[in-house]
Amino acid sequence: MIKKIIKRIYIYFKSRIYVNETAILFFNFENVIQKSPAKIITANYNILNDILAFQNPKYIEIFNDFLKVGDKGYFAYLNGKCVHRSWVQFGEKEVSLLAPFIKRGVYSLL
Repeated sequence: MIKKIIKRIYIYFKSRIYVNETAILFFNFENVIQKSPAKIITANYNILNDILAFQNPKYIEIFNDFLKVGDKGYFAYLNGKCVHRSWVQFGEKEVSLLAPFIKRGVYSLL
């Protein structure tokens, strides 16, 4: 019983300390036309609530802040419902992969 509890605690902390994340920054040299039923729309203040279909409401404030500093967001819609979001952040940023444990600087070539 004690051994099982210790193992669960070990797994809990191990999964929060180990990071296998990679930030990839690149230049887009060529646009390739993609065919998909998804409709991609540039994010703006008026459509931020669409992400509530799949994300926690706390992200509305976070994405508002992204827009305020000039970052670009894109929302993907299938059958009129927002199903995905992506953000491009410009300039140097500090990225927290395991908040609040580890912070790493990411430097952009853009």
